[in-house]
Amino acid sequence: MSEEITPIARLRLARSPLRLLTAPFVFALTGASAVFGGWVLGGIGGAGLAIAGSLAIGSALFLALFVFSVSVAIEPGAVHLRWLTGERRYALVRGSLTRVTVLGAGRATLRARFGAIGWSLGRAELRGEEQIDVVRLAATPTMIVIPTDLGRLAIAVASETELIEALGTAARVQQRMEATIAARPPVAAVTTERAHGNAC
Repeated sequence: MSEEITPIARLRLARSPLRLLTAPFVFALTGASAVFGGWVLGGIGGAGLAIAGSLAIGSALFLALFVFSVSVAIEPGAVHLRWLTGERRYALVRGSLTRVTVLGAGRATLRARFGAIGWSLGRAELRGEEQIDVVRLAATPTMIVIPTDLGRLAIAVASETELIEALGTAARVQQRMEATIAARPPVAAVTTERAHGNAC
């Protein structure tokens, strides 16, 4: 179980419901057709077809729930990504935030899963040379690319200004926390001083 950390901001991702539901709808329609075909066919073959169709419908429902469950929160020194079956924290590292254009004139090439239907999630290849992680649930023209300990992370949010401000706050909070920890006296030294005082 991961440690609960109070987020600095919970960001609203850019989402395109129609695009997100395209793949689940295709799976569900295929599954429903298989179930109907199995019912018409009957027998063992029909039962197998109906079972396969039911699995396709279940997969469609899971995929729909999955893509709509994705959320992003900014924490001190980290970006916290959650989805239906898991989560991942990306620790912020030194580097520049960049805005990359992925639609329109001068766009960078982005090869990613589901990219053809206007959204991407997971590993992707940017400009044919860099492996990055992508959270893009709508056909946005740009994404903000963030340097992290796991490689660069590209996010398409509803408000890029809010994301940039939240990341700046996260970096400052993390710096203050590290400065506070560095200013504390070492535990061993404190223990030694207490022992010396007791001996006197």
